[in-house]
Amino acid sequence: MKTDTLKPSQVMTILAVASLGIDILIEQNSMVSYAGRDAWISLLLGGITGILFGSIMYFLASAYPGKSFPEIAVDICGRFIGRLFMLPVLIYILLHAGLSINIFAQTIKMFLLDRTPMYAIVAVMAAVAVYAVYKGIFTLSGVIDIIFPLAVITIAALILISLQQAEVENIFPILYKSHMKVLRGSFFGLLHFPGFGHVAYLLCYAQDSKVSIKWYIIGTAIPVVLATALTLVTIMVFNPLGIESLLFPTLTLSKSIEFPVTFLERLESIVAVLWISIAFGSISLFTFVSVQNFLIFFGRKSEKYVTLAHFPLLMIVALFIKNGMKVIEYYLELKYLLAAFVFIFSPMLAVLSVFQKRRQIRN
Repeated sequence: MKTDTLKPSQVMTILAVASLGIDILIEQNSMVSYAGRDAWISLLLGGITGILFGSIMYFLASAYPGKSFPEIAVDICGRFIGRLFMLPVLIYILLHAGLSINIFAQTIKMFLLDRTPMYAIVAVMAAVAVYAVYKGIFTLSGVIDIIFPLAVITIAALILISLQQAEVENIFPILYKSHMKVLRGSFFGLLHFPGFGHVAYLLCYAQDSKVSIKWYIIGTAIPVVLATALTLVTIMVFNPLGIESLLFPTLTLSKSIEFPVTFLERLESIVAVLWISIAFGSISLFTFVSVQNFLIFFGRKSEKYVTLAHFPLLMIVALFIKNGMKVIEYYLELKYLLAAFVFIFSPMLAVLSVFQKRRQIRN
């Protein structure tokens, strides 16, 4: 069993923050390209589907108390097959964390630090994320407890303030000859919530490994509701065609709001600063998951050394691609690997787990 302990509410906040991160900045653009003005419906359906498929990970972790997901995979499939099974997961998580840092650096350079070199921003975020993971999951969860209310308040405030310039006609007619587009878009909507599977890495750190499913549902429902509402408002403000031309619709939305009060004249800077904490939380959590994958895959016991080794790994992934647009393109294409895990690997592992448990009962 792990020595650190997490409260059920901390598991909830970790799941929520992990699923916001980078996607909250770019999901409107990609979703509108799939489903047009009904993108918010696709995102909502995708989020609900994601919660259902993510519950597979919850029940897997509950069935193997004291073990994280890579340990469960090895337990079910054996050392060789289990590690082979973990390889695409290991690659996906590492690439996701690294590319997230690059996109984070792009937004900071664009909206705040336009004269700061990319490599400097990347190095700072990678170092801070690795240090947070180095201090342990319990310390990291304490930081997430602070970030979580900031994230919810920031996004909720942006949604409410933006309503003053929203035009409701931009979302009508709803579902007009677009049913198939909405269904297709819901598949991609699911992939914009990559943090749901983190529950399989967290329950082994929870008190007695007993976290009721309600905490999982709350933790995953919060980002779905926020992302859906934000996408809906963004469509009403910019219209679908306008969103397709925006690189970071969320930050552009904050920039479009005008206030007579001097303090709020640069709302986009305030939102960008607050979003730094959200990005840090998400990137740190994906780095933590990556460390757990590496530990089991390579059979290493020194978690601190594996954690420190992630600094150069994250730097390489984040800086390897120079073109910012290509980074976002690869980030979105990487989600197909996530789709394979969600729809193929995790259900298959769950089925194998059921057979294993039945054999154990018979014996």
